[in-house]
Amino acid sequence: MRRQNENPLFDPAYLGKSGRYPARHIEILWNRAENFHVCDVEVALAPLALREDAAKWDRYISWRKSWGGSLGNSSDEWMQPNGMTPAEVFGVLLNSGFVDALELQVALREFSGIEECDWAREMLNGLPVEEDAPDWA
Repeated sequence: MRRQNENPLFDPAYLGKSGRYPARHIEILWNRAENFHVCDVEVALAPLALREDAAKWDRYISWRKSWGGSLGNSSDEWMQPNGMTPAEVFGVLLNSGFVDALELQVALREFSGIEECDWAREMLNGLPVEEDAPDWA
C-alpha cells in the first residue's frame, strides 16, 4: 500500500466500501535479509481481472521484482475454505521473524489495509508509535 501509486495494477474501483483492499484482490510481497528475517512487506492490489491485460501484467511483473517472496490471489487456494488467508501468511512471516520492531510494525500497517484483517488493526492499537514508521492514513 505504501507503493500503490507505483503499482501498475492498482485500480481504486477494486477497493472495498471502507477504502481497504479486499483480500480476494491482493498479493502480499516481502523480502528477506541475509539472516532470513522478513523486511519490506507490501500488500499490493492485484485483481485477477486486470491481469488479463498483457501490457499491465508485464508492467506489474516487472514492478513486483523488487520483492523476493509473494503469496496471494495468484494461488488457487487463496481465500478458499481450508486455503491460504492473509492471517496465515502473516503467521508464516512472523514465525520467520522480522528484521526489527519497525519492520514488524510496517508489516502490521500493510496488513491492516486489508478489509478482512481486523486483527492487524487491533494489534497496531497495542504497539507504541515508532517515530521512523511511515505515516499512513
